[in-house]
Amino acid sequence: MSDLGNKQIMAENIRYYMKKKQIGRRDLCEALGFKYSTVTDWLNAEKYPRIDKIEMMANYFRISKADLVERHVPAKEEFSAAEREHLEKYRALSKEHQEAIDVQLDFFYKKDTTIEVTIQVDETGERAALLRRLDAELEKEKEGRRASSSGSSARARR
Repeated sequence: MSDLGNKQIMAENIRYYMKKKQIGRRDLCEALGFKYSTVTDWLNAEKYPRIDKIEMMANYFRISKADLVERHVPAKEEFSAAEREHLEKYRALSKEHQEAIDVQLDFFYKKDTTIEVTIQVDETGERAALLRRLDAELEKEKEGRRASSSGSSARARR
């Protein structure tokens, strides 16, 4: 591959990881002590970073050096910056506090993913009629959830 091709791959990868981390050029420069003009040259595929700069960026983005240097297709379900931060904080907690977080997470997960249906039982107590009503109520609830999640909802519930 030509030197220009390598520079272009590097530029695309740096842009990708900057976008993923939601930072701009100035943020990258400030965080790592790079000159703004140097980063601009990298992003314009005019220059190729030295190996020490590649290593600094890889550490900063928490990726391998190969992730910056090689052409690759990023995984579809990568963690967002906020999710990575949550995971780092979780791992820094004591076992006792991790267990407390697990309990809370389970509680809220069940709350958000459980369908709650209230059905009034008629006086005759007919089981078949009750089951039909229950099925109808569950179907209405599922349809309501499908309608609300197919639009603008960005968070998967299941």
